Amino acid sequence: MLQACADDLVDTVLDGCNATILAYGQTGAGKTYTMTGGKADYKQRGLIPRSIHKVQAMKHALLHARAT
Repeated sequence: MLQACADDLVDTVLDGCNATILAYGQTGAGKTYTMTGGKADYKQRGLIPRSIHKVQAMKHALLHARAT
């Protein structure tokens, strides 16, 4: 889901652009679950935790590249 919906947005965050991921739909359609994910299993993370993880990983990689 991250690659299909938000991957390009997450890539532009470290370039200084703002990005918004919006879930829109009918009540009970799974918007909150899609955005936050399941709590029982790490593999069921939603878009928000996956996006934050990707930003942190990209930041770490950039800092590591500058240090070498």
